[in-house]
Amino acid sequence: MKLLFFSNTLDGGGAERVLANLTNELSRLGHDITIALNINKIAYDLSDDIKVIHAPQYYLYKEQNILKRIYRSIIQKNNLHKFTKHVIDDIKPDIIITFLRCNMIPIIKYHKNTTIISSEHNAYDRNIGFLKKIED
Repeated sequence: MKLLFFSNTLDGGGAERVLANLTNELSRLGHDITIALNINKIAYDLSDDIKVIHAPQYYLYKEQNILKRIYRSIIQKNNLHKFTKHVIDDIKPDIIITFLRCNMIPIIKYHKNTTIISSEHNAYDRNIGFLKKIED
């Protein structure tokens, strides 16, 4: 089975370790695994059979001007949507698995007919800002 995983990074953290362990085991079982990362950092060992794709980095994080930061953020999101669509169109996975809501909007927008699994790794009662305030 062709499985495509999306994550921001594999640069440490519990969810990232789960992703590395899960993909290594699924690869060992014979599945075709691809991981698409938004940030090119990997802290865990991955099987040689696992393909890793990195999104191009388009904007600077240290921009001081607020309008330029907003503009660059919009451009980055647009490019991330294009990257996500291109990866899915190219790989044609049977199942897409996202970690921590990574790239969910373009995945749902462009690939409604593909099975999508979103894997969350947070405590239910964790304060997540705006959404938590609505819930209360």
